Amino acid sequence: MKTAIINGKVVTPEGVREGLELRISGGKLMLGKPEATEFIIRNGRLVEEKASGGKVKADKIIDAKGSYILPGFFDTHLHGGALIESSKGRYEVKTGKFVYSEKEFEAGYPRMLLAHALHGTTSMILSISSNPKPVVEMFMKTAGRLVDKKNLPGAKLLGLDMEGTYIKDQVYGGAQDPQNFIEPDIKYFEKLNKLSGGSIRKALVAPEWGEPAVKFIKFLVKNGIKAGVGHSGATYAEMIKAYEAGVTYAVHFGNGPMSQNFKAGGVLDAMFELSDKITIELIADLNHVHPKWLSAFLKAFNFNAVGVTDAMFVSASPKKIKEFQYGPFAVEVRNGAAWLKEKKNTLCGSCVTMDIIFENLLNIIAKNQPGYISGKLFDKPVSLDSAVSMASRLVSENPAKLYGFEGRLGSIEDGKAADLVIAEIKEKNGKVKVGIKTVVVGGEIQR
Repeated sequence: MKTAIINGKVVTPEGVREGLELRISGGKLMLGKPEATEFIIRNGRLVEEKASGGKVKADKIIDAKGSYILPGFFDTHLHGGALIESSKGRYEVKTGKFVYSEKEFEAGYPRMLLAHALHGTTSMILSISSNPKPVVEMFMKTAGRLVDKKNLPGAKLLGLDMEGTYIKDQVYGGAQDPQNFIEPDIKYFEKLNKLSGGSIRKALVAPEWGEPAVKFIKFLVKNGIKAGVGHSGATYAEMIKAYEAGVTYAVHFGNGPMSQNFKAGGVLDAMFELSDKITIELIADLNHVHPKWLSAFLKAFNFNAVGVTDAMFVSASPKKIKEFQYGPFAVEVRNGAAWLKEKKNTLCGSCVTMDIIFENLLNIIAKNQPGYISGKLFDKPVSLDSAVSMASRLVSENPAKLYGFEGRLGSIEDGKAADLVIAEIKEKNGKVKVGIKTVVVGGEIQR
């Protein structure tokens, strides 16, 4: 079946281009001459197919009607969606309890992948928080089976993430359960990675573990796994050692929390000094980080950032959930985020999807949002097209580069997968609104 998407504004690494031909063949993108805006999707890839007599020949034609055609969103930090939580199974709304079994994960993960795809996520890395070893092992086994699995509807699962296991100090644990924090252990990690089918792509390591942390980070890097720092009370010196060992990203920067006292120095001091040498994750739901801090962080790190959801099972859910029990924590849902009831101003996670993250980042850029201390993002305001391009990089191109998938996805270029989002993006009353119209994963229309 051949599908054509016509009349769109194509977001490329060079900027927004109109009148550009995108072609699909064998699942790969090919860019044609800027004569007509048309996409031909054949066998899951974009290929050149010139119109005959000014008319596009295809089994199905989608008219983008001037909407933006973006590379699909890549969410590299989330814990679930569609009532499935990576560490707890399926949430049953009637009882308010999680149903935990291998069967629930096997049935639930595909639903989760499809639910997030409807909001523009075409690729993801799935995370697990601190949990007892049997729970982590179950996650590795069940989620690992779906990594790079073909012929599944929805977003592509490209890897797994260990967020909470190697935290050290419960003061910095946030909503992570300190009973399950363990010292970095290469032998046990190898067991987990084997259970996952070699699918672990990233892991949080608290530098304050000292030499075991440095040794572990070097091991991860040697094996092509990204090491990050978050939920950490490390000193400035410990963070620098972690970077020198191979740390490449900051876990949900501005959250966690992280040590900072403006005296002897801590994790944040070191990260600001490293600046754009590392990539920062930003949960841009406007709850985890204030817009003025998001602007300041983007400027300080020279846009070397990735937008993530940190989404929980509540995200992309067919049911509205106001509160729930999450292990030892009572949690309430408000303003698109999950908050601990007994720990004031402590977040448990996000309840949004990547289209919201993209829209929030786009508004910060389009408005030239002033940041705390840093001032405005740019010397001069940027056009909407430029803002769309910059926001797109934060949720597509940057994460693809960080995790080594830039040759396959993350941008609309020759040879890349037909993972696309068609979105109506308009400014109204001082706010930019994003409306997802169509989502394509590997040439297959999801929405």
